[in-house]
Amino acid sequence: MTQHAQLPLAGGVSRRNQRLFSDYFLDHILPKEDSWRREWQQLKSEAATVMTQLRQRYTTFVPSKNEAQTEDDWIKPVLLSLGHIFDVQAPLKTGEGAKRPDYIFYHDDTARVANKNTLLTDELLQQGAFAVGDAKSWDLPLDRTLTSSNKSDPFSNKNPSYQIFFYMLHSGLPWGILTNGRQWRLYHKQTAHKLEVFYEVNLPVLLEANDVDSFLYFYAFFRHKAFEPGALALERILSASTEYAQGISESLRQQVYDALRFVAQGFLTYPENNLPSTPETYKLIYDNSLILLYRLLFILYAEARDLLPLQENRAYYRKYSLHAIKHDVVTDLQEGLVLTNSGLYWTRLKDLFKAINLGNPPLSVTTFNGGLFDPKRHEFLEQNSVGDLNLCRAIDQLARVNYQFVDYRDLAERHLGTIYEGLLEYTLQVATQPMVELRSNSKIVPSEGIAKKDIANTFRVGEAYLVTDRGDRKLTGSYYTPDYIVKYMADEALRPVLEAVVKDAQSDEEKIQSVLAVNVLDPAMGSGHFPVEVTEYIARYLVELGVQPEESKEIVEADLTYWKR
Repeated sequence: MTQHAQLPLAGGVSRRNQRLFSDYFLDHILPKEDSWRREWQQLKSEAATVMTQLRQRYTTFVPSKNEAQTEDDWIKPVLLSLGHIFDVQAPLKTGEGAKRPDYIFYHDDTARVANKNTLLTDELLQQGAFAVGDAKSWDLPLDRTLTSSNKSDPFSNKNPSYQIFFYMLHSGLPWGILTNGRQWRLYHKQTAHKLEVFYEVNLPVLLEANDVDSFLYFYAFFRHKAFEPGALALERILSASTEYAQGISESLRQQVYDALRFVAQGFLTYPENNLPSTPETYKLIYDNSLILLYRLLFILYAEARDLLPLQENRAYYRKYSLHAIKHDVVTDLQEGLVLTNSGLYWTRLKDLFKAINLGNPPLSVTTFNGGLFDPKRHEFLEQNSVGDLNLCRAIDQLARVNYQFVDYRDLAERHLGTIYEGLLEYTLQVATQPMVELRSNSKIVPSEGIAKKDIANTFRVGEAYLVTDRGDRKLTGSYYTPDYIVKYMADEALRPVLEAVVKDAQSDEEKIQSVLAVNVLDPAMGSGHFPVEVTEYIARYLVELGVQPEESKEIVEADLTYWKR
């Protein structure tokens, strides 16, 4: 991505933004904002003082597996240095009786005192609290069900990320802070239910680095003032970050139309394909162009989410990845080095598809054999090619927005589905006479008699274009269901079924098998939004149950990741 001058806000191994914010927004947009520029010197001065205090304390801190000792010796002093006002172990009303989260964070001491010695409810907490917090013993995993035995309160053995969501749900508070002393996490109410969407900082790494600019990634996000209204308030940063990601998604949704058109044109005009100009051929090209585009979207997403070895295998990163291909594409397009009748990039893509379908140990690529990359299922893609010029144009449409590379890590799964589902309304046409797209209504009509000022786009004879049944190229999004409705549908449809199947199960293994035996059908699937939510919901339910598979001692990944897999 093009580099530009910016105020320091450096991330790295000390920061793990797990899709709560947009990485690109944090790294490139926030540091350039006027509000950040105006206040960062004062913020940096405050951060330097706090960092010095915490560094001094950390040198005498002795890590302990005792939770109370970790809180007293480290966590509470950190919170106080950040200016927080909190109450500890206050009773909170929940559907499972009164529970005691470790911390309730308040805007001021008056609000804290007002709620003293009271069974807290979400209504009471709205008056002056902004976050709930939970602390664990030093280095305790935050994404795995605890193995210690506490027969008096099974809830204490649950997954910490589920616990903080549970507290946020019943407190109604917008923010959650979860820490084991080393990792410090922020959760937000809109995404806390997903368990794996958070912002995390490794505090000891920052302290040992002794770099104030890096320490800002902790101080600016966890200090008391970050939860108060203002230019650098977390709510504003989150809102602006979300708006940026949604804007990128919408831009891609528009650009994917041209990407599909370029791919189709590439199949049509590549000489060795020798495809006849018939409606049947156009339908075949359209269907397989969709498959190709979804392969590309999948790889862009998988590389951004470390599902493919972009970070761990140098050969994959430098030569074989779509990351490498898209950078080469931009360079070659800018320098005019791409030919219509050459298939060099198509060969590179087919090698990548093969590695993903079969696996490639030297490249550290594991097998993705769900069928998307299976050559036997998609013989057309094996027998035909897309010329370099059109393929490069298509890849560029997917890879960049406003001349900047898109970070697909910032896009949720539903964004990909929304981008893709917009293409399902189209049919492929090939111009037999000059055609134009009207600026007023996006209809594509013969060019004769149309004034230049009314034309948005032109198509020469032999050029491919896409139209809906209405004869235009507008994206209606008729397959899309809003996120909150999908979430509600999944909860209403699944929870009664899941609770029923585990009702009589005795052991963890019986509960696991009962839940995994549940089948869910989406008879009108468009973008895949509902099946994705269902998969996540079932995985979260297993985390909620606190069950552990027989091989749990060998599992090192997060519970949710294990169950989703």
